[in-house]
Amino acid sequence: VYMSFSGGRRLLARFRQLAGSWLAAQGALGVAYACLGLPNSWLVILGCANGLVQLLCGLALLVGPSARFRIGWSGWSIRRARSKRAMRGVALAPLLGYGTASESEPAAVINAALRVFAPRPVNIALITQLSFSPPSPPTPRRSFALRRTPPISRRASRPEVAAQEAGLAKADYCVVHSHCDDQKLRQLALARWARGALAGGKQPTVWLDALQEVEVSAVEQLEYSLVYLSLSRKLVLLWGASFADDLRALMLIWIWHQLGGVMEDVEIVPVLAHASEAETLVASVDAFAVVHAAQRLWTELDGQRIALALETYSVSAFNELVRSYLPLVADACKQWQEGETERGETERGANV
Repeated sequence: VYMSFSGGRRLLARFRQLAGSWLAAQGALGVAYACLGLPNSWLVILGCANGLVQLLCGLALLVGPSARFRIGWSGWSIRRARSKRAMRGVALAPLLGYGTASESEPAAVINAALRVFAPRPVNIALITQLSFSPPSPPTPRRSFALRRTPPISRRASRPEVAAQEAGLAKADYCVVHSHCDDQKLRQLALARWARGALAGGKQPTVWLDALQEVEVSAVEQLEYSLVYLSLSRKLVLLWGASFADDLRALMLIWIWHQLGGVMEDVEIVPVLAHASEAETLVASVDAFAVVHAAQRLWTELDGQRIALALETYSVSAFNELVRSYLPLVADACKQWQEGETERGETERGANV
């Protein structure tokens, strides 16, 4: 109330001034009366002490509380903001293996990821040739034979700074997909999105794991995603029937938001074979719960890191985040169905 209503603030300030003035005056008179009117020395001391206490309390009310309140409120706000940022870092830390025997140094992860990160201009022909193969099984850390970027200093502990040192530009879009969805349908969905992205006359750059020239393991892919997403301006989600069951894909959405990404910079591209599948796709988002998928992940190393990150963050908040995409997914499916209807009518007209 004190911070929200100006009338209440003025009333409290006025009361503080009156109370402080009264206490200060009462204290000053008490000290004077004790010194002049009391014959006994111990009563003089007691009266002076009482008057001094009242005087100090009055001065404190007149001078100190508003400043102390402002300083205290500002300090609380700063600590709260810092705690939010710190909580994000704590939640992301398990993805790098912190607290385990396979812990990775952030600078080393950034350096390795930038050797792989190579956004490409959107190209329909390139998309039709992509192989959406899943990451390879975990392998020992290896040195990359392919070297495209100059050495990165250890001081570049942030991906943006390291990318500038390496002369790399950000990607306009980062594409996220589920390896469980049909590969051909994913290619068709990505090509459909690419035609829309190229319609504006510009050729944006795009990054997805299928463009990697170097084979990486699932654990490395998880670590590198922190770098890929921080160096991408927008997110494209190829949302198919298996997307809501693929926690690895959903974690990239969570990482995007933890790194400061917003939903306004996310585009949903449905991966559907028939219009009848749209309802099932929307229902899978509406009824999403992470608990069953998280239990299955404990059998693999990257899955254990994901589960630990969710436990550190909040399982319920993660569920709410995924379900918050329901309007976007439903709208994207509706547009897809309308587009299919228009294409069907066009084909029938051409046949006639």
